[in-house]
Amino acid sequence: IICTLRRHRFNSPPWYEALSYEWRPPIDSASCPPRVIILNGVTMPVSENLWQALRHLRLPHKNRTLWVDALCIWQSNPRDRSEQVAMMAHIYSAATRVVSWVGLVMQEV
Repeated sequence: IICTLRRHRFNSPPWYEALSYEWRPPIDSASCPPRVIILNGVTMPVSENLWQALRHLRLPHKNRTLWVDALCIWQSNPRDRSEQVAMMAHIYSAATRVVSWVGLVMQEV
């Protein structure tokens, strides 16, 4: 999965969808290999749940603009994280659409 992070002015964002998903570890982290994406040319680890969401929500023949908190918020910077979390209600309400990822459907065999 290859993603590009773009900066935009807060008062004039482009058309985008906000992704809502659960930050959770894999059910069995021993049997689940770590997931990575390529973000602006750099390998970045992501949770299994986020990786599955990105994999299933991508469009086959065109780009999709998503706002994803784990990718759009500088998680290791407490100040940025605090500022962005304070704006999340606006970020979600300004989105063209909010997509909720509830995970993969498990089938009983």
